[in-house]
Amino acid sequence: GVSRAKLTIAPAAEAGNVDPSQVAPPLIYVGLSKSSAADPNGTADLLDQQVWPLKGYGEHEFDLIIVNDMFAAGDTINLFVQGSWPLIHDAVSGDSPVAVSGRGDLPVLT
Repeated sequence: GVSRAKLTIAPAAEAGNVDPSQVAPPLIYVGLSKSSAADPNGTADLLDQQVWPLKGYGEHEFDLIIVNDMFAAGDTINLFVQGSWPLIHDAVSGDSPVAVSGRGDLPVLT
C-alpha cells in the first residue's frame, strides 16, 4: 500500500494573532525519517532523501513519498517536517511560525 498523511498547518500560538491573508503562505517539507534503536543520540535520518512540499494554511491530504528501508527491533519511523530544503533554492515561504498536526497511515510489510 501507499503511505498517506493528513496534516493541518495553522499559525503557531507564539506568532500571536497572525492574519493568514497578510503574510506569505507557509511552505514546509515533509517526509519519513528513521531513528535507529542502536543510535544513542536518537538521530532521525530522512529516508531516501525524499520530501514532499506543502504550501499554505489549512488541511492537506496526500500520498507520502515511497521509501524502502530495513528496520530493526526498536527502530522508530517519524514524520520529518522542515521549513526549508537545500535542494529547492527558489522556494519562498512565509516567515511566521506554524503549528503542524495530523496523522499518517503507513503500510508495513514483514
